[in-house]
Amino acid sequence: NAQVVCSGSVTRPELQECHSVLPVARCTKLGSPEMYAIKIITNVQEGKEEYESMKLIQVLHPDENHLMKMYECFSFQNVICLVYEILEESLEDFLIKNECKQMFQALKALKSIGVVHCDIKLDNIMFADKKSLKFKLIDFGLAVESKELPIGTEIQVTRFRAPEVILGLPLDESVDMWALGMVLACVYFGNYPFPSRTEYETIRAMVQIFDHSHATCPLSVHAHQDHHATPGFKNPAHELCLAPALEVLDLQSRATSTITHYTINNHKKH
Repeated sequence: NAQVVCSGSVTRPELQECHSVLPVARCTKLGSPEMYAIKIITNVQEGKEEYESMKLIQVLHPDENHLMKMYECFSFQNVICLVYEILEESLEDFLIKNECKQMFQALKALKSIGVVHCDIKLDNIMFADKKSLKFKLIDFGLAVESKELPIGTEIQVTRFRAPEVILGLPLDESVDMWALGMVLACVYFGNYPFPSRTEYETIRAMVQIFDHSHATCPLSVHAHQDHHATPGFKNPAHELCLAPALEVLDLQSRATSTITHYTINNHKKH
């Protein structure tokens, strides 16, 4: 939060959140209401290289060609500071924010009539109108009434399967909320959050990430911790200890591997 000197003026930086590992400060020059984004680069060489790269495109009009505008570069306390124009938010943040709002509304509506989609995944959320960025939930081929979801039902694609489905727990509309969370995580990180070759690997990764292997606590912590942000879904894995379930799944996984190994060996002999 130190003051930054810029062209003889003092600015008051406010560090804003960004996906870059480098901090970006939201600043104003003294005597001017205009806001600037200052990218703070601690590696001097990297800072100089980015500045030289930005100089290459300065011959192009930034607004007409949809390019970021750089105003200047300066050094301060052994760091390189690049002064850019203020931009609202990244495309990634914008899309996720809009997708979240619209899909939460979709799940809230389905819950109000007691219906579970059961197959929420990347392919089943589509643009209705690219100009207005409207999304729609599609493919209700596996949708059922929530009261018809028996324990042990195998629903959802493995990558988006809720832990209560894997563990054979009572099911409700929460399975859709989990799947939506997995979709948003995929969009955000560009990859699937958990391995999906076997259910054992999937649930083991969940335990390791949430660090609940020896604790009794809600499993779907990220999807359900904010009751104001979600449409009132209750936690399906309330007060669940996963250690016994992991042992069962481990036995099932080993049995499957043994059977597969035996089948392959017999096939080779014949």
